[in-house]
Amino acid sequence: VINYGIIGFIIAHEIGHGYDND
Repeated sequence: VINYGIIGFIIAHEIGHGYDND
């Protein structure tokens, strides 16, 4: 199963930096 806690953390991290800016 997908660990949504980790997924949520990654999403929040990506939002924090901007999806276009890796």
